[in-house]
Amino acid sequence: TVMYRITRLELIRGRESDLNREYSALGVTNMVSGLCCGMPVSLSFGRSAGSYAAGGRGPLAGIVAGLVCAVGLFYADYILPAIPRFVPEGLLVYAGLDLIRDWMLRTTSSFTSRSELWLLRLTFAATILLGLLEGIGFGVALALMVTVSRAGRGGVVRNMLSGSQHNSNVDRASAQQRVLKEFGDHIHIMRVQGFIFLGSMEQLVRDIRKRLEDSHQLSLEYLVLDFRQIRGFASASSFGFAKLYKLAVQNRVQVVITSAPLELESHLSSLGYAGDEEGQFKIFFDLDYALEWCENRVLEGEGMLEIRQKTLPELLVPIFPEPKYIPALMKVLKRETVQAGEAVFRQGDSSDAMYFVESGRLDVELESPDGRIIRLKKVGPGAVFGEMGIYTLSPRSATIRAAEKCVLYRMTLRKLDAIETRAPRLVTAINRFLVNLLSERLVDSNARVRELML
Repeated sequence: TVMYRITRLELIRGRESDLNREYSALGVTNMVSGLCCGMPVSLSFGRSAGSYAAGGRGPLAGIVAGLVCAVGLFYADYILPAIPRFVPEGLLVYAGLDLIRDWMLRTTSSFTSRSELWLLRLTFAATILLGLLEGIGFGVALALMVTVSRAGRGGVVRNMLSGSQHNSNVDRASAQQRVLKEFGDHIHIMRVQGFIFLGSMEQLVRDIRKRLEDSHQLSLEYLVLDFRQIRGFASASSFGFAKLYKLAVQNRVQVVITSAPLELESHLSSLGYAGDEEGQFKIFFDLDYALEWCENRVLEGEGMLEIRQKTLPELLVPIFPEPKYIPALMKVLKRETVQAGEAVFRQGDSSDAMYFVESGRLDVELESPDGRIIRLKKVGPGAVFGEMGIYTLSPRSATIRAAEKCVLYRMTLRKLDAIETRAPRLVTAINRFLVNLLSERLVDSNARVRELML
């Protein structure tokens, strides 16, 4: 309750509070109250917000409020008899009904689940049947068990990744890949897990603030939050997202959310945080599309999003092991043009050729047993695809479809067999090129796995 109220006050004040200090102050206050035979006390959100709005923003405001209450209690014997009995009785009835309304209606938010509503109803029924103190005890015990169950399944952040190592499934030109290696730290990826409540949102915001203050890395410009492994949200977590929004605005960070549950997307859209081009929050279907968008922004900032159109020989020069054989290679390749939406080959087709991309982009699609189409990666100029099929002769494992008009160069298995006897050095160079390509892919995959395991 204290964390919930302090978080709401932080949003009003526009700055952080020291939770440890607030807890310590409340603990000392309750010890003194107990020694004086007083009731346990807690932080009052209404009086604190009212004092702040009235300009009372220091300790003096609390002292004055305490003195006013003390004077009222001292003269209570003279004041109360003059008040008609129905007035305090009416106030008590109103306070009770208002408490029930707050409890049953106002505590709900976009993130309130059906199970939480049932917890509220059970506690309310226990209070009616067993009495006030027993009902409160039942509710507290139930809430503690649920909270411990939710929070005891690991931290909120599963792992944190850098955009310089963890890239989208887009095969880019070598110059663009070098830029992303150098400037990818502008992208920070956090994969979130478990059940999100106010405490876990506090931890998430603290982790983000640490990254913002880390002087050993490039400045944070794009924060990617992956919610694919989230099980649900507590009602009060909405205040955590409000804090995250303020932090992002203050530090000019674009928050990119992927795999967002429907309730989170609805909540962010209703507050105006997301849903338009200028929103502080961007929402994408999955992590791959989100990373592609962030990488495009980084490349655009470095003037490398659109690079000069090059011919295939120019694209092969920096990556082909023996550039002197490139003219001979071009003679055995067949140029083809593929229109947007056209499939180069389909999943399950026989493997009889490999392809070099000169221009355009293509999607690598996997069709699942239930008929869904999953984009595995995107390939662009300078990429090679279909090479594994001609080595293993196994059916195509995915569909390659042109996302735009593409120019490809095709090498068939028959052509490769034919030049193996007539130009063995060219075939050796091609094999070395493909081995280097597969090795780089393996190194990138190992780096991803290593990051995910940390």
